[in-house]
Amino acid sequence: MNSFSQNIWDIIIYLIVFAFIGFFIWRKPNYRKDIFLILNNLKTVYLNFVHWNISKVIIRLYSFVTWLIISSPFLALAIYLIFKLSKVFNKESLSLFISTGDIDSNLLLAFLGNIWSVIFLIFILVLIVSFFAFTFMYGDFLIQNIYKWYLEKTKIPYSKNLYFSWKHISKYLWVLVWNSLYLAIPMLILFAGILVLVILYKYKIITNDPSNPNMILWGISLLYFIWVSVYFVYLFIRLSFSYIGLIYTDNIVLPAKFYVEKSFTLTKWNIFKIISLWIPFLALYSFISLIVDILWLSNNIFVYILLFLTISSISYMVLISIYAILEGKKVKKI
Repeated sequence: MNSFSQNIWDIIIYLIVFAFIGFFIWRKPNYRKDIFLILNNLKTVYLNFVHWNISKVIIRLYSFVTWLIISSPFLALAIYLIFKLSKVFNKESLSLFISTGDIDSNLLLAFLGNIWSVIFLIFILVLIVSFFAFTFMYGDFLIQNIYKWYLEKTKIPYSKNLYFSWKHISKYLWVLVWNSLYLAIPMLILFAGILVLVILYKYKIITNDPSNPNMILWGISLLYFIWVSVYFVYLFIRLSFSYIGLIYTDNIVLPAKFYVEKSFTLTKWNIFKIISLWIPFLALYSFISLIVDILWLSNNIFVYILLFLTISSISYMVLISIYAILEGKKVKKI
């Protein structure tokens, strides 16, 4: 099947999906009411188009500059270590490793002789990436705070967001830690499964031999990994409202775990409802991405700017709207 035919089929599939969504919106009054509530909240964002986009630019600059300031000593140290290690490692051996993945004796000896410097460099790089992730995730939190004020019919002044509210920053960090601990559970389960699979493979209990495929064990392994993936998504959804609870609180001294538990309470028995409310907007976003790819516009800077201005970060308003729906149509302050 050529790419043109594939694109036509993709578009047809999306149209069928949109038809099903439209049918359920038409047939289910409560679902229709919830979708219209979300659409009305999205309209509120676009009615504040200029303020929204200026705020996004300021927040992204804030995130980048904050990351750069925090990470600059570590960046300097990483550059120094890379420069120092580049003199130790043989360039030909490094080129061979990068191109083929093979490690020759010279590279291995140089690596073992500087093992602590390499480990320290990896640690520094992990810190830099972690700082980057945190500052930009907190930037997303600031965007959600703007949406909260839009729903209260207020434009928060550009300089009055929670940029330097250390109590919010520290609380956000601890909520993030709690969420990470919960999400680490399926990752540890996955790691344990991989470890068992490696052991079974090592002792030839399961093999790739076509004459002895061990289909039952491979089938169990596949079901195990599917279950872990579903469990990860399930936990992710259960935790997805913990940061919004932090936005709506009037009592910031509450422990971080409280917001996580509140998210668990809100999402209890509501997983399918949450997914059903997300589906129309995820389908629309995916369809827009498909059209951009079909028209070969994904690398066009003007299209990138247009997408930033029109749909970047809009998903957080969908999230806040679903939070409001689960709260009973009216967002309650904690």
